[in-house]
Amino acid sequence: MGKTDEALKQHLHALEARDQTQRAAISALGVDLQTKRVIDVTFVARDESSAAALATALRRNELLATAAPSSVSARWLVTGSLEASVDWITTRANIATFILFADKYECEYDGWGTALVEAAKRIDQR
Repeated sequence: MGKTDEALKQHLHALEARDQTQRAAISALGVDLQTKRVIDVTFVARDESSAAALATALRRNELLATAAPSSVSARWLVTGSLEASVDWITTRANIATFILFADKYECEYDGWGTALVEAAKRIDQR
């Protein structure tokens, strides 16, 4: 991948906008954005060797990481898990770090997700 600086900036802005929408939706459910939880991060690789290199690098940086072929395209998915807060994962510096880290391995950072167990419990209690 090795994107240009302009392409990396555009990707950063797109992810920041998506993160703001996710933050608002999570907050609307009454979930504390500062609470640490398991956060899953997703990356896309163009081939198996890029995926394996990124997964190895993520593990060296203490993320649980796996790589597998995508079921919907010829690309590979790399996923990692870490314990962090929504506030932390959505800071501009962290988004940029994940983008640049992925680009180093010719991959692309696709974003994050998390289970909102406390929101589901509140819904079940109604």
